[in-house]
Amino acid sequence: MELNPNSAFGYYNSATLQTVLCAGKDADQNVARALFLSPMDPHLQSMFGTRALAAFVTDDLAAAIRYSDRAVAAPNPHLYVFMIAAAVYNRAGHEDKARACVDRIRALNAPFGKTDFLTHFNLRDPDRLAALSEAFDSLDI
Repeated sequence: MELNPNSAFGYYNSATLQTVLCAGKDADQNVARALFLSPMDPHLQSMFGTRALAAFVTDDLAAAIRYSDRAVAAPNPHLYVFMIAAAVYNRAGHEDKARACVDRIRALNAPFGKTDFLTHFNLRDPDRLAALSEAFDSLDI
């Protein structure tokens, strides 16, 4: 396999859908492939955010933290990335990092929170959806 940013976006989009379907392992494999095909992709923050959420749905908090760290450190992370990272950090007991993500969301003055996020990432596994929702509730976002 060789670098191919055009194919990378397809794998990333597949991974996003697989994450919503709570097929975390398949999602992780597709994000890994996307990152291999386009290691300097302008959507790195989204790819790492998706990978963090995929790890969250498989209850691999150590991996979810690693990918959240990379997502928020990548250029131009967006609201969804900060929401994912906040939930991951909250569930892992890293309240300082979770609060920093919430502060970044609020600093943008965007009317954005749990309902907006779950409209797009409505996890199909009720237990994982509840875990995500509880994290958002405890952070008041």
